[in-house]
Amino acid sequence: MNKEDAFLLKPGMGVDLVFNLDSLSPVSKSSIVFDFDESKRQVIVAQPVLKIQKDHPYKQMHISSLIRKDISTKVRLGYPCNLVDIIKDYRLSNNERAEAVVLEYSLPAQEINIRSAFRFQPNANFEVLGKLVIHNEMYYSGRHFKFYDISISGIGILFPKKIQKDRNPLLDLKPDTQGKIGILLKSGEKSDSVWTIEAKIKVVRVNTDYNPLSGFAGLSMLNLTQDHEEILNRFIHQAQLYQIRKNNRFA
Repeated sequence: MNKEDAFLLKPGMGVDLVFNLDSLSPVSKSSIVFDFDESKRQVIVAQPVLKIQKDHPYKQMHISSLIRKDISTKVRLGYPCNLVDIIKDYRLSNNERAEAVVLEYSLPAQEINIRSAFRFQPNANFEVLGKLVIHNEMYYSGRHFKFYDISISGIGILFPKKIQKDRNPLLDLKPDTQGKIGILLKSGEKSDSVWTIEAKIKVVRVNTDYNPLSGFAGLSMLNLTQDHEEILNRFIHQAQLYQIRKNNRFA
């Protein structure tokens, strides 16, 4: 069988279910392959944390993962697919039960880009910390701001209007302001694993009255290197898969 005619996503692999890839706002949901049937061109995956319903509206759907092209290169391959069924009580290989999604896929695989589809909100198991440098002034998470969400293309931050009794200088952020950011990604899933990335940033939008206590800013990352992009992508993906395994007791 030619590689182009094979389904390369195997049981146990982490995958992404991407909706409306060609739209301005694609959405990605992480999952795990449970099983597949090449004769039927069907694949069974774990129900994502944000569940898919049988009547889920979409124009396009792909199942994708990073596949090693050679020793030093990985590419993201995706298979166009359609939602076939939702199984509420699917039996896993260890005889436990989990909710599953049945998809029908098409060949061949396509190389795809889903930069804007990933968006993750940090939690106690997968922390995001860091510092901002704007106009040569340093601002630290935990004091001046906290990470609300993060994706490969950008960051959302919340900042308190007051630090103790003083006005937070981040209230003066303006759209198009540029600076730098250093980010520490911390995973406590199995052992404390820490990665660091850095990038130039540009302020895209600011809401100084997001709620009574906080403002909000959206930051775009301008020059994230390929290595740092892969680190962040992997961190977000691991966080989503951790939640799925926790929900399904699938390890």
